[in-house]
Amino acid sequence: MVKWIYIFVFFYKCSGKVSTRYFGSQFLGHATADDLVTNFVEAIKDLNSRQLTQISMDGPSVNWSFIDKIEDKLVRDPGDPVLLDLGSCSLHIVRGAVSLDNLS
Repeated sequence: MVKWIYIFVFFYKCSGKVSTRYFGSQFLGHATADDLVTNFVEAIKDLNSRQLTQISMDGPSVNWSFIDKIEDKLVRDPGDPVLLDLGSCSLHIVRGAVSLDNLS
């Protein structure tokens, strides 16, 4: 299977609303978890990884290995927030939670 890695950034604005921005993508071809880590780190090099709180994925197989490896690779201090583990399809979980919160 040919793989791409797409980077989207979700962030809260001062208005309290969530905003989404396409940040970039990289063509990986047939990729291993190590390939994903290398390309992901390269893609987010201009972002402050200490503010990264969650990584979404579209399926479990290689992605769980990627999550384990990226947690080891990212430079984080003991006081930094841990990456949230919301399962293999966390995008839907987070979006649903934010939508419900906005209704209240």
